[in-house]
Amino acid sequence: MIQLRKDWDVVDEGPMEDLLGIECTTNLDGSITLHQSKYINSMINRFFTTEERDGLKKVSTPYTSNLAMTLVA
Repeated sequence: MIQLRKDWDVVDEGPMEDLLGIECTTNLDGSITLHQSKYINSMINRFFTTEERDGLKKVSTPYTSNLAMTLVA
């Protein structure tokens, strides 16, 4: 952050809640969940009737907990 401040005006706005339309939720274990719930709901309301929305089911995208994460310094 110090290096960034040398070149740009940087303002700490607190914990990240969204970035470029992608919502970010910090979980209790420190992991981060990325989702677009607001966008998806707005598209559902735009393109589906009330009757169609009542019949929709939630699904999630599977992932592996073995995904290797690397921090770049």
